[in-house]
Amino acid sequence: MAGTALFVYGTLMDERLLATLTGRRFARRPARLEGFARLVPPGGYAYVVPQPGAHVEGILLEDVDPASLCRLDAYEEAGRLYERRPAEVIVDGARRRCQVYVGLPAVTRPRAPAPGGTRGPASGG
Repeated sequence: MAGTALFVYGTLMDERLLATLTGRRFARRPARLEGFARLVPPGGYAYVVPQPGAHVEGILLEDVDPASLCRLDAYEEAGRLYERRPAEVIVDGARRRCQVYVGLPAVTRPRAPAPGGTRGPASGG
């Protein structure tokens, strides 16, 4: 069974970070998420929110296994800062179903990074 396609638009676009977090490398393709805007509040993390007429350029990671998704959910503080939701992106002119980390209210407020944490401002999915 194939893994999950995951659209990323922030620090998770960094292949080295992904390898550090998951121990894997994933096939990747440029993609466009329509109907969302990418925002970066001062002192906060990058996030996307639904916004008609807007779009976000990013990368579609392919065949992400369940264990890697769990590690990425932990990194993104899913349930507190972000929620991983179903979405569709445009890849090579075709629509593809995927998942994307969407900002929750906690991510929209400025905050200092946790001591010893690996995340910095403007990280996001």
